[in-house]
Amino acid sequence: DHYYSSTAERASDTLEIVTEGQVPYTRVKGLKERDFGLFEGESEDLNPHFDDFKYDDLFPHYGGETTKQVQHRVVKTLTEIMNKEDHEVVLAVSHAGASMQFFSAFNNPAIIFNSGGLTNCCILHYTYDNNEFKFVEILRPEVK
Repeated sequence: DHYYSSTAERASDTLEIVTEGQVPYTRVKGLKERDFGLFEGESEDLNPHFDDFKYDDLFPHYGGETTKQVQHRVVKTLTEIMNKEDHEVVLAVSHAGASMQFFSAFNNPAIIFNSGGLTNCCILHYTYDNNEFKFVEILRPEVK
């Protein structure tokens, strides 16, 4: 019914590729990846390995978001989207970190970590009923 993407160019590019540019969509700041503060736009080499370091111990000290802030923002954004009139089937394109925090708001993150993680262009399928998101499945693209 409706299509949304993060305001990041790579997310809107992905949405345009998967829909072959044939649908109108809305770019929404609430779907953006975590704000990394002063580290924003810097090399991924500066990004600590998630298993070795808790992001909340670093990025908030430099103006970035905490894990809970990301989670609250994405849950709020997607709840607002799903509560709009005639929003039955929605495609929302976001980022791995933001998607993981959304998932973790309602589920044990080990489900994702133990099944191969969040790969590029994977799809997290949810239902939404009575103001409640329920995880259905994760779909991963075939690697050729």
